[in-house]
Amino acid sequence: MTEAYTGSWKIIIRNQLTLSTINQTTEAQIAISPEYESENLSIPTIIVQERADGRLRIEYYAQDWPKTYGFVLYNSTSPSWLNAQNVTLSFVSYGPPSVVNPQLAPFPNGNLTITVGQTVVLSNYPIAWANLSSFYVYGLAGSQFTDGTISIEVYALQARTS
Repeated sequence: MTEAYTGSWKIIIRNQLTLSTINQTTEAQIAISPEYESENLSIPTIIVQERADGRLRIEYYAQDWPKTYGFVLYNSTSPSWLNAQNVTLSFVSYGPPSVVNPQLAPFPNGNLTITVGQTVVLSNYPIAWANLSSFYVYGLAGSQFTDGTISIEVYALQARTS
C-alpha cells in the first residue's frame, strides 16, 4: 500500500481462485496489518484464510504471535468463499490508534464488522487496531490453484457527524 490508514477503513476482498482437485492442502491467506520491521511482529493482524477444505476462516491477533493465539472471528461451516463471494471488513475507530507490536493486548479502540457475500457474520466486534499499512498474500508451501485471482480494495471511512 502507498498510504497508511490510521482511522476507520473498509476492505473488500474478492477471491476468484480455483482450487486444485489434486492438491488438497491448497490454502490462500491474506494478512492485514500495520507495517513493521518483521512480518511476524506486524501486530495487530487480521488473517483471512481460505482453508484447504474451501471454508473461510478469519482470525485476529492482538499481540506478539509467540505470546498468544489468534482469536477466530469467523469460521464457516460450509465452503463459502468460493464462487467469487466478497469478504468485507469494516473497522470503525472510536479512539486513537494502538501501538504496533504491543507486548500486552491493548484495549479496543474500534469495532470490526465482517460481511461474507451479503451476510453480516460479525457485527461491531470491539478490537484494538494500530493502523492499516500492509498486506501479505501467501499460501501454504506446495499450494496449487488452477486459475483465478485475489483482489483487494481499501477505502477510508469518514466518521459520522451528528
